Amino acid sequence: MKTAVCILAILAAIPCRARIITVDDDAPADFNNIQAAIDDATNGDTVEVQPGTYTGLGNRDIDFLGRAITVTGTNPGDPNTVAQTVIDCNNQGRGFYFHNNEDANSVLNGLTVTNAVYSAIVCGDGASPLILNCRLIKNVGIQGGGISCGDSSPTIANCTLAANQATDVVRGAICCSGGAPSLTACLLVGNSGYGVACIGGKTDLINCVIVGNRVQGSGGGIFCLGGREPEVTIANCIIRDNTSSNGDQICLTGWMNMLGEYFIPELSVSFSNVQGGTEAIEYREIPQDLQEVHWGEGNIDADPCFVDPGFWDPNGTPEDANDDFWVDGRGDYHLKSQAGRWDANEGRWTIDEVTSPCIDTGDPMAPIGLEPFPNGGRINMGAYGGTAEASKSYFGKPACETIVAGDINGDCAVNFVDFGLMALHWMEEHY
Repeated sequence: MKTAVCILAILAAIPCRARIITVDDDAPADFNNIQAAIDDATNGDTVEVQPGTYTGLGNRDIDFLGRAITVTGTNPGDPNTVAQTVIDCNNQGRGFYFHNNEDANSVLNGLTVTNAVYSAIVCGDGASPLILNCRLIKNVGIQGGGISCGDSSPTIANCTLAANQATDVVRGAICCSGGAPSLTACLLVGNSGYGVACIGGKTDLINCVIVGNRVQGSGGGIFCLGGREPEVTIANCIIRDNTSSNGDQICLTGWMNMLGEYFIPELSVSFSNVQGGTEAIEYREIPQDLQEVHWGEGNIDADPCFVDPGFWDPNGTPEDANDDFWVDGRGDYHLKSQAGRWDANEGRWTIDEVTSPCIDTGDPMAPIGLEPFPNGGRINMGAYGGTAEASKSYFGKPACETIVAGDINGDCAVNFVDFGLMALHWMEEHY
């Protein structure tokens, strides 16, 4: 009896092996809809969605149910696979709904969500999931057409939000109301409504591209409204060609309560390419003596030299902007380089005739991550900075044909510049 009890105790102590639960809409799999797979999952499991287009009940208003699981495409690191794994809401409901205090152990990775009418992804109060490698295209929402965040703190990385629409004039492709959301290496392009709307809370925008967004009000790229601890930090970003009634890229709006106290958003910008610089910031309902932006080091105003950005098609009526539509296709926001930039369509490196001023101009204290050699020892601005697809550094001559020991930045010379770069990044950890 004692032996049996010991065996049972040992078995109880052994954790259950996490499962991979497959979903396929038209082939053998564990389930044919995503919600059914989540309903069957337990903490630690992975729901793997095969390429295809998923529609109907069970494939919209998808609820994580507070579970620490991963819902992923088959190859979330491949943009082509992500584009082929589609949640099509068919103009009904939302895509995914986090509202049960999910944290970073609840992961959405490598899916496309389109045609939602209540936002592609909704993060309710207290939800802080991890959202990676997703494409949120042509969705509508009262607040954020792409992502609507309540008092939540999601981590959003390597995502594309394009051609989404916010029906509320003070919202955007992503709307953050409180909490502390962070966006890293994201593309927010061609949305109707602000690229990012921040209403109170703390929002971090790192290595993002915010381009081509349109709004009838002020601040086509970013809108910030004062509230509880309103703070927005922008670093290594490119913010350009956004359209608003006043032609500005960023709008800061304050308000005063009945006691005469002002609530004013706090904005910090550093090592970013902002069209118009500080002149492109509009202050609304903020007294002149309280108008302040922390305009840090390294900001520039220059053509970023994107490879092939999207654009607004006038639809045959250039005098009427209401019927324009965003043409992104395979819009390419890599930076041109005479030393080499990644050609996503061809899957190879190619040489350009010009070099972007956004190369090697990000925060010198930020880790360069997976940037390929030669990389200048400094992160690029934009969504590909710090990644394996970062455009290469050009030193006024062809790249070295051989790698020289000690040549940290790849300029074909070993000198104190290399020593300084090595010291700057000494003992950094990369994940």
